[in-house]
Amino acid sequence: MRLLIRCFQEIRPLSAFLTAVCLILNMARENNFAETVFLVKDSDVFQLHCFTSEGEIDFCGHCTLASAFVSLSFYDKVASSVRFRTLVGLLTVQSQDDYLVMDLPAYKCYRILVTEEMSGAIGCILRSLFLTEICLWCLRQTSRL
Repeated sequence: MRLLIRCFQEIRPLSAFLTAVCLILNMARENNFAETVFLVKDSDVFQLHCFTSEGEIDFCGHCTLASAFVSLSFYDKVASSVRFRTLVGLLTVQSQDDYLVMDLPAYKCYRILVTEEMSGAIGCILRSLFLTEICLWCLRQTSRL
């Protein structure tokens, strides 16, 4: 959705400032993709914002790689890398031969004590459980999955 707004029309009726206002969340919804990425050039880095139809998310790997491809292929064709400022920190994507290489963000990982109730809830015996932004389940034995 894009709205065109005439700013200061009462003050300067014949020369109002026409401004386009784009609602990012509505644009993400209108695209109807799992994620939509928005880039803003900020000095030597891009601010990278990833949205689902529900709102902004911290990180999306394929959005970051797609943004790097666009930047390196169309915006700065002589560059060998591009940097993005994201909600998970500064990420660098490098062009190496025909590939794009990115270091993934590191989340702090906390080991959680595994209880019998947890194992029973998913129907398998858990060896260990780590909590980050997501849960990583390490299985020892499966009884049903």
